[in-house]
Amino acid sequence: MNTFVQLLVNGLGKGAVYALLALGFVIIYKATEVINFAHGSLALIGGYLIAVTVDTLGFPLAAALGIAGAGLAALLMERLLLSRSRLATPDSLALLTIGIDVVVVEDIFRRLGTTVPYLGAPWDAARSSSAP
Repeated sequence: MNTFVQLLVNGLGKGAVYALLALGFVIIYKATEVINFAHGSLALIGGYLIAVTVDTLGFPLAAALGIAGAGLAALLMERLLLSRSRLATPDSLALLTIGIDVVVVEDIFRRLGTTVPYLGAPWDAARSSSAP
């Protein structure tokens, strides 16, 4: 029974993350009528910032930094690239977001390498005692 509860909670958590990402796709498409293929890269930027700073800041501050960093990256992407392309067709804007996605993913893979960082559990006693 214990395994079932763990699987249920893990499944609901992952499903909630997928639902939030899908909702982000829908909101962006309804507002701009452009499919933003770089939406997943923005989540990747937030996760990368958390992975890099979790050991020095602790999980709550690293998570806040990851959320703020992903929001800032989205704002910069919109202000510097997408808003300057107002006269472009939706197809060319979609291609622009594909290019942004490729650049972000490749840069993060270059920084991390092929190993996936393990963050541990945010509520783990060993993690919270090592945080400042």
